Amino acid sequence: TYTGKWGEHSLTATAVYEATSYEVREMSISGNNLQNEDLVGWWNVKMASEINASNGYGRTAMMSGVARVSYNYGDRYIFTGTFRVDGSSMFSRNKWGYFPSGAFAWSVGNERFMQNQDIVQDLKLRVSYGLIGNQGIGRYDTLGLMESIQYAFGTDKYYNGYWPGVSPTPDLKWETTRQFDAGIDVSFWNSRINVTLDYFYKMTHDGLIQMSVPDFYGGGTYWTNAAQVNNRGFEFMVDALLVEKGGFSWNTTVTGSTLKNNVVYLADGLEFIDGPKLDTSIFGSEPVTRVMPGHPIGAFYGYVWTGLDENGRDTYLDMPDENGNVDGIIDSNDRTWIGDPNPDFTLGWNNTFRYRNWTLNLFFSGSFGADKLNAVRFLGSNRTGGHYFFTLKEAWDDNFDNKGQAGRYPGVNSDGNQYYVNSSKYIESADYFRLENLSLSYTLPKKVL
Repeated sequence: TYTGKWGEHSLTATAVYEATSYEVREMSISGNNLQNEDLVGWWNVKMASEINASNGYGRTAMMSGVARVSYNYGDRYIFTGTFRVDGSSMFSRNKWGYFPSGAFAWSVGNERFMQNQDIVQDLKLRVSYGLIGNQGIGRYDTLGLMESIQYAFGTDKYYNGYWPGVSPTPDLKWETTRQFDAGIDVSFWNSRINVTLDYFYKMTHDGLIQMSVPDFYGGGTYWTNAAQVNNRGFEFMVDALLVEKGGFSWNTTVTGSTLKNNVVYLADGLEFIDGPKLDTSIFGSEPVTRVMPGHPIGAFYGYVWTGLDENGRDTYLDMPDENGNVDGIIDSNDRTWIGDPNPDFTLGWNNTFRYRNWTLNLFFSGSFGADKLNAVRFLGSNRTGGHYFFTLKEAWDDNFDNKGQAGRYPGVNSDGNQYYVNSSKYIESADYFRLENLSLSYTLPKKVL
């Protein structure tokens, strides 16, 4: 680190070098159905009827360098430039990623025209732009890896073999996120009220996506740089000393944020990526989420529930095709967007009350605008798989037998009903506002100690 100052000018330069290496070696052995367990206990695995053993090895390394220069003029204008270089063994050919960034801050509160007033004690404007990288893949995922499999050929005897697991992707490179930030910090009335407001816009390019190879091409998976995702929103913080009188004080801090997430692009020829499936024996074979350009990550995708028919069965919206026609059949083509798990606004509210040696703290949190899929309610109100009885009281009280078509759930004898967990029937609001923490403390005076 170098630091220099000339009059109102000051300069700080810092350089950092870092090299890390991680190695793991593992070995395990297990046995099932131990013989003479009462005699030898668990300490002789050779007594097991079935013995399994495995071992593994892995190593990763990373080398990084960071150079930072900060220039300050009169404690009013601050320029900072940073250049970071990372080299990772996760990648084959494109091991190195280059991530520059720059920031500027103007301390308006230190200007001369701000000195002859006592309302605003501090005012700072900030703006920054930079790149950050992500290497979120497995240690050997860019190499051609095989995976073991058992197969039978002409008999009921199984043999151990190998086939392609992860296809080689030597040209894979760092995922890069470009982020722009602009903010303001201001303090009022002897710093009793402090406000921070930030706007951010993040653009992720060359997103790391794991794709599947069709079985007729040999199966397996491979990684590619394809996705582009944007995130933007606001963050704010208000800290205020509201009361300070007669040994009593009340300090409150409110933080909040908004976030809009949008998938811009996936890989060439890839229209969407289905999310993971739930237990297929209970919830069916269809996924409940989908990633697709024009929509947020993790959005719920399924059927629009429209109520019960005259026989007490669930009905769903028959979605029209591109020509506006409906086919009268409810199938996977009738799925659409039914919910968004991302909140529009999150809130935190901390309050500290002090009276002499007593301190009371209350922290509240809230989230608004998000949806959730209540799979538990689905389990308690359906008759699929091994679940042939309703276990949810609501499914008995608010069903077709008691309320007719105004009910929410099919009747007990409504056979032939089509249950879809990925339907708007089980999408609920995930909004909440709750007390997260409450604490009361007393500080002993020094004379007692």
